Amino acid sequence: MVLPSAVAFAALVGSAAAAGTTIDGPATLDRHAVRVTAPSTSDVVYQWGFSGANGATWPAPWTALNSAVLSATIVGNEARLTGVTSRVARMALPVDPSVDAEAQFTIRFDDFHSQGFGFYLRQNGGALRDTTLHGQGYAVFVEGGYQRVIGLWREIDGVETRIAASAPSSVELADGVPYRVRYRVQQNGASTLLQAKVWPAGAAEPAGWMVETVDSTPQLQRTSGRYAADVYNFSGTGGVNLDDLTIRRL
Repeated sequence: MVLPSAVAFAALVGSAAAAGTTIDGPATLDRHAVRVTAPSTSDVVYQWGFSGANGATWPAPWTALNSAVLSATIVGNEARLTGVTSRVARMALPVDPSVDAEAQFTIRFDDFHSQGFGFYLRQNGGALRDTTLHGQGYAVFVEGGYQRVIGLWREIDGVETRIAASAPSSVELADGVPYRVRYRVQQNGASTLLQAKVWPAGAAEPAGWMVETVDSTPQLQRTSGRYAADVYNFSGTGGVNLDDLTIRRL
């Protein structure tokens, strides 16, 4: 995610606030990716508790969308994703037919002030304009740097735009601390409702959403796609660890 200027962000927050947006039976399981294959009525698409030897690559069916600028390894039984300064490092799962979905996961930053972590739903298999297929989808982004917010984003033709954000006063994000994130995308007529929250792992989950908005961008309505995780380094080449990922159909 490429962040807007402070002036642009202030304008975005003001316009969003004016619009009313919150600113502020048994399954067959894979050994690594606990993917539900039966019964067909189950709402769980993927469930991951990453494990493996340190330095091993993320197991299939994860694939790198822009392999030239990332490293995706297993470290301490967590999935670690690193990239280069000012570039997005993005890993993706295969296409799933779900239109409405929710992702829950744990993240831990090396250097929160220099990093951000994003997770995509309805993702098309591209990465910004680094790939022949330009990126597209909806994302939640836990943003470090001077922003320090949880944001909702859309990507169209490889260009990412923040459409809502909240600075969660109840959460003081810090380096090396695990946080849980819940992110939901749900079709609502001709538009899509996006909702997200973040809280310290092990603490009680907040009852309400920290940020939510409605978006009606035509290319992203009633579409399915991949699920993808990405890291953006504002500076340095640190990593973000991902673990305890569950993706459900709604």
